[in-house]
Amino acid sequence: MLPNHVAERQFSAALHLLKQNGVAAGESLVEVDEASSPGSSILIAQSSEDCLIGADALGRRGVPAERVGEAAARRFLISFHSRASIDMNLADSIAPLLCLAKSSSQFLVPEITDHLRTSLHVARIFTGSEFEFSKASGSWLVTVTPKKQQNS
Repeated sequence: MLPNHVAERQFSAALHLLKQNGVAAGESLVEVDEASSPGSSILIAQSSEDCLIGADALGRRGVPAERVGEAAARRFLISFHSRASIDMNLADSIAPLLCLAKSSSQFLVPEITDHLRTSLHVARIFTGSEFEFSKASGSWLVTVTPKKQQNS
């Protein structure tokens, strides 16, 4: 198990970079657990009624804890400053589920990833739904339109 100071240094470095970029931290938890992995991780997240973004980074032997914390903070800031409603990693998980909804859905992401494109393409094959991407100041608007229900 890594010493507590590794997690504290990751947290401090991330918090410092967030504050430098105008992001105030709310609730925080620094925790050290036993694990079979010799590494470490950090997660930074924001959750509200209209926003669910997060970013993480994995530590490994030889990489200073401060670099790991800063990497997570930089990734978080991309989503935060883009005014996205969900982050890039969550988008490719949520988008296919929206293909099963009864009406169209929209969400904002910082960028369109290959994972998102692929996930929607596969969902289109199974559901017949459509999707489109359009640039929206600082982020991308993703619109998912399920296939219309036909009268039986």
